[in-house]
Amino acid sequence: ALGILPCFFTRPPNMRSQVDQPHLPLGFDDSTTSCSEILYGDGSPEQILSAVHSIRKAYEAGVFGDRDHEVYPNIDRRSVWWRCYFTLPCAINYQRKSEGLWLAALRTYEDCDTRFVFDCASAAADFSKTKEALSVYRLAAFPERQSNIWFTIASTLAERFDGDPELLIENHDSSVASVKSFVSSNKKLFPYISGPKLLNYWLYIYATFVPDHGLLGREDISVIPDVHVKRASVVLGVVTSGESSNTELVADCWRRVLEGSGIAPCDIHAPLWRWSRSGFPHPDELMATLERSRTSGD
Repeated sequence: ALGILPCFFTRPPNMRSQVDQPHLPLGFDDSTTSCSEILYGDGSPEQILSAVHSIRKAYEAGVFGDRDHEVYPNIDRRSVWWRCYFTLPCAINYQRKSEGLWLAALRTYEDCDTRFVFDCASAAADFSKTKEALSVYRLAAFPERQSNIWFTIASTLAERFDGDPELLIENHDSSVASVKSFVSSNKKLFPYISGPKLLNYWLYIYATFVPDHGLLGREDISVIPDVHVKRASVVLGVVTSGESSNTELVADCWRRVLEGSGIAPCDIHAPLWRWSRSGFPHPDELMATLERSRTSGD
């Protein structure tokens, strides 16, 4: 096992950490830097796939640090509590750091006075109480709006699917494509999570953390084009900086690049996200880092 490796690689010229410079234009160091100056390789599908393989290997080896930032309670992983835990918070994971969302979710669950919000029937029983509980640990960062989102989705699941996301999935033949079609066409029943980014995010999280989830067609879960994935897409030449604002275009371009590669689009989300957070170390340097680790471990 390689264990956790130190991040001692260097960044390419004219590239500063996007973590330290969060307001820079996507994929750029400053207004004088062109896309071609930071593009790795020639932007061909072969070059992009080669870079993706290197980034994934580095991610799996722990080069970018911890692989998961989703924290969760120590409960039965086949319970409805677990399934709701990895469903409801996904609907309000926007305009905030994902780490903060999951930490707030864990604190809310571990507090006996606020845990009820993860039971759909209880959460749907009284909006005021649910809003108050979601505000204690700032699980709802925007109390009115996000409490409404949580309350509405909990009500939908309670009234139509016995409070269990598993029944929603089973009622649609456990097909990712069918679940996406149903949820996206019922936006009033599933606010925010019916949008392309959060819908794919939920299905990715659900398929990752829920054992025996039964979902068929993992390849139909798209990459989740958040700000870090969009930046990585520009740097790798998948899209231009101007195109990166189009979430659906970014997802479709990645689908075409990965077609036939054996890699599901959703499986590149976490590696690209952490690669962006690490400042885009060159794929060749990532492989050199892994090789040095193997050599030192022999």
